[in-house]
Amino acid sequence: MFRRFVNLAGVVFAVVILWKALLLITTAQPVPFSDSFFYDGPVVNLLNGGAYANPALELVLPISATKVFSAYPPLYQSVLWIWMSLFGPSALAAMWLHLILFAIYGLGLIAIFHHLQLPAVFVNLGCLFLFGVTYHDRPDSLAFALGIWAIYAWLRAMEKPAASTRTWWHWGAAGLNLLTLTTSLQLGMLFLGWAALLVISLSWMRRQLLPQFALATAVMIPSLLGLYVKTMQPEIWAGFQEHLHETPSLLVCTPQLIKPCCYPKYSNWDVIPRRYFLRRSVLASCSFTPGTNGGNGLNPQALFFCWGQWRWRDCLLWPQQSF
Repeated sequence: MFRRFVNLAGVVFAVVILWKALLLITTAQPVPFSDSFFYDGPVVNLLNGGAYANPALELVLPISATKVFSAYPPLYQSVLWIWMSLFGPSALAAMWLHLILFAIYGLGLIAIFHHLQLPAVFVNLGCLFLFGVTYHDRPDSLAFALGIWAIYAWLRAMEKPAASTRTWWHWGAAGLNLLTLTTSLQLGMLFLGWAALLVISLSWMRRQLLPQFALATAVMIPSLLGLYVKTMQPEIWAGFQEHLHETPSLLVCTPQLIKPCCYPKYSNWDVIPRRYFLRRSVLASCSFTPGTNGGNGLNPQALFFCWGQWRWRDCLLWPQQSF
């Protein structure tokens, strides 16, 4: 009986979805965390008769709080607006949307495993990590749902040469990568990098022509959109910039972002080596399972906490109070 159970490909994923659905129906969990106020606030404010802005951010992001919410790409908010227009601007409605997006992501994962002809037992073992996704309330849910299907589309596209009649898979994959970028720049770049590595590797191994136009489209259109916003929509660009400068990253590393509790041995914040940000950014990227960013118990940041602790101490697990 147990052997038959584990030999059913995707049965663990089905159990995860059933568990999450029952948890949501019976106890209304997982309750949205603080990120939901940031990302869902402008949509709720708009549906309640206000502007597309998040007034709760006025002390930190005045443009996104009072004029237009431009701290993040808009695709997730667009999907949320359609959903809440149908089912109402409530926390429960948002929770159901994230569960559906999580299911779409999981189906894409199963589709990739099936396409690669993995044995059912390994498919189920691979799906066990889904139990570690304990909550999902960020645009990452949509980004992962789009990104995982983009990888699947690229796998299908590389089955035959680019000159074949199946080239529509290339354009579908490029379109999904573009939509991922318009949901989350960080995750969009991550999935685009994975897609490029996959396509280049398969083209080299199978001696196929690279789908140059599709790949170039996935890169050029976001770049052109960014250039358009910067030159033609200065207010939106300024709102994006103000959020960027409030978020520590490899590109933006200003002294006021550095908290003494994270780098206690540095008194001159201007000389903090960027390698610290590199290590933290890599592990933060690893933690972006759908909708989780530091909260679930299987977070890779926690698993790797002891690694390199003698070099960078408490900066790996960024203190919540610093925000």
